[in-house]
Amino acid sequence: MTHAKEKTVGVLTRVDGAARSEVRKFTRLDAVERQLDMAIRAHLQFDDLVSAMTLAGAAERVLSDLQPQDGILGVDAWSIQSLVNLYFKDEFHNLVRDKLRHAYDFLRHADGKKGADKGPNDSLALHQGTVDFFLMLAIKAFQSLQGNESPTMRAFGYWLIMEHPGWLRAEEDERGQWAGVRSSFPNLTKADRFAALLAVIKSQSPIPNPQSPL
Repeated sequence: MTHAKEKTVGVLTRVDGAARSEVRKFTRLDAVERQLDMAIRAHLQFDDLVSAMTLAGAAERVLSDLQPQDGILGVDAWSIQSLVNLYFKDEFHNLVRDKLRHAYDFLRHADGKKGADKGPNDSLALHQGTVDFFLMLAIKAFQSLQGNESPTMRAFGYWLIMEHPGWLRAEEDERGQWAGVRSSFPNLTKADRFAALLAVIKSQSPIPNPQSPL
């Protein structure tokens, strides 16, 4: 009796010329890590804010569900819900949460309330800063739950402080270190700067401020 020889091609396994699906198992955090890594690459390598926002928003929702729903941002949770819990009165929670997640909700479904955002030609003004914020928040949540971060996430953290140097609080010496990072990668495109940062991180070469900026 001879056995059919199997060859894995992409996500399919071919047996005697016929294709069958290959089953892959992931934990939720495994899946979230892949979503965030691909969101970062979509944003920084391909300048695709729509794909980046869709993936980052999906990751944020899963990570939010895995954290205390009554949590406080920076104390025991990193999520849109915990941000709302910290700064807004209870009666405004739903309104503010929906506003903050509007871009992601627009991209994931078309069941807007009272007929809003339901038409095929409705439009969304998507700002890069919105994508950056969702990625930053989701990466913080992932770090909190997983205890580490991927090289891609770390490269995004350094890219973020170059792109938005005034966003994050820092001590004076830390800001000096971050300025050193920025000066190490001058006059590069978004994609080239990210690629350079990722290469340095993967090579484990010395880099100013070795702690993650996020």
